[in-house]
Order: sequence, then C-alpha cells, then structure tokens
Amino acid sequence: MRIKSIILMFTCVVATAMWGCGNDNEKQSPESAEDTHDETAVTEEHGEEHSGHGHEGEENVVSLPEAVAQKIGMSLDTVRLGSIDRTIELPGEVVPDGDHVVHLVPRFPGIIKKVHKNIGDNVQAGEVLATIESNESLSLYEVVAYGSGRVIEKHATVGEFVTEERDLFVIADLTNVWVNIAIYGKDAPEIAAGQAVHIEALGGKAATEAVISYISPVFNERTRSLVARAVIPNPKNLWKPGTFVKASCSLTSDNKSLLVCKDAIQIVDEKPCVFVREGDDEFHPIPVTTGIQGINHTEILSGLSNGDVYVCKGAFELKAQLTLKSLGGGHAGHGH
Repeated sequence: MRIKSIILMFTCVVATAMWGCGNDNEKQSPESAEDTHDETAVTEEHGEEHSGHGHEGEENVVSLPEAVAQKIGMSLDTVRLGSIDRTIELPGEVVPDGDHVVHLVPRFPGIIKKVHKNIGDNVQAGEVLATIESNESLSLYEVVAYGSGRVIEKHATVGEFVTEERDLFVIADLTNVWVNIAIYGKDAPEIAAGQAVHIEALGGKAATEAVISYISPVFNERTRSLVARAVIPNPKNLWKPGTFVKASCSLTSDNKSLLVCKDAIQIVDEKPCVFVREGDDEFHPIPVTTGIQGINHTEILSGLSNGDVYVCKGAFELKAQLTLKSLGGGHAGHGH
C-alpha cells in the first residue's frame, strides 16, 4: 500500500512540475530549442562516460526536477570511507548472584516438626528456618540461616522425612544480580570482558547499563554458546531472577570501508541498489554488494566508488517513480 501511495503522490507532484516546464517550453524561441537539443546531446555523452556503473539504456533512469526533489524532501550525500558502527543483540537471563546464594541442608536425617519461613520471605543470618527431630537421637535441632537474603527455594513440609542429600532452603542475596548472556560462535570474536552492554528486560520497562565482567572459556555443549556475565545493582528488586533480557553491545569496526546511509539501499529488480546522481537531475539505480549493516550506515563492498554522489533520503520515492515508469505512467527524461 505504501508504494501505491508514493506512486500516486509522484503522479500529482511530477505532473504539476512538468506542467510548469511545459509552459516555459511553449515560450522558447527556436534558438532556445536548439540549445536544449545541444544540452541533451551533452547529457547523453556524460552518461556514456559513466557506463562503468552498468547503466542499461534509459529505462532505469529517473529524472527529477529540483522543485520535485524539494517537495519530497530528497537529500544527497557522498560515498566515503569510514568506520561502521553497529549493535549486536544477544539473549540473556537474570540469575541470582552465585557468590551470595546459600543452600541449607539438614545436619542429620529426621522428621520436620516446624517450618518458620516460606518462599519470598526475607531472612537474616542466624534466623531459625525449621525445626527437625533427629532420626537417631530423637532430639530436636534447628536449621539456621547462614546468610541474609530472600528465600528463593523451599523443600520443607511439616511431617516430612528429610536427609542431608537434599536442600531444605535456598537463600539468595538479591542486592546485586547476574545477567548471563549467550554469545554464539559468529559473535564470539567481537565480545570481550570490560565491554559496555545495554540490558533491557523483555516485556518490561526495566533497562540499565552494565559492563561484561566475565566470559566463559569453553562453549556449552548443549547450547553451543559462551556465557558472558554482567553484574547489575538491584536495590529495588526490579530485576527478578528468571527474567529474559536483550543485551545490546555497540561495536565500531577497526577497518575503513565505503559507507552509504542505511536508507539509501533499495531493492530494484530483486537487487540491492543505490540511486546515484549523474547530471543535474538524473538518478540511476546502481546495483551494489552490501556488507555489514550498521546503526546508521551500510558497508558497500562493490558497485560504488569513493566520492559518488547518491540519494540518502528519498531513495524509496525514486524507486516508486521508477516503478511508475515501468508501468507506462512515468516521464522519460523531463517528459518533453
């Protein structure tokens, strides 16, 4: 629907501009008409000089008067060498700080007589969590918290027989939490400890900046990924363990390459193309081979040269005009 709307807009805008050009031409003297013919010949020669871009006749040429270009807000830029900025987005998950997680197990097998805490409760070091009757001495003893935090797991029910082989409670200090980030093989060379990372909770509003503090030295056999870790403060308990996140790392390439605006790339005849200006108001869709897709720019591997003037903003509208021409409704040249 968008391209149909653009084509309709172009029909009106170009028709208005062409009507103005037509009125001017009616007033031309024979000498002026002869001058126009000479200018056309020069333009044709100029197009032949740039045949290296692979132009195929005039069917893939869009002529756009300056007045029309201004109406659609078209802007030009120059192909130049530069470093490309891009963002790698990686999946991750919030987990408790493994250095502040306490697993509490019974000292002796026995029967649970009392349970004093439940999942989600805050506990302080030294608090009694449960009372157990020893299976050997039949005396009661207490299960005491050895650290402060919140109960995140509980496997204790009154009357249940328990042994040293199973946790009764797991307590985690959630003042800080870890974000475990999955790094797959293709991205592994790009990520390093000490790198800044933007963390954003999926489906929520929580977001923060952090630094990667650790990367595992071996790939996980099941997921075929490395684990990168970032530690984030959690004073208000906004970051819940189990929350899935998107981790974004900003990267800048070390090598210089040819760059164009991201919006300049358009698909014409099933090929990525950039509209290059030749002459005052002619634009040719030049097939290109693209490389890295950056935040604002795209790397060009072949098809353009350093210094080429191309359409940065308004390329989609030119593509719509080209489509209109292919349907028989366009204006070859200036429509004279």
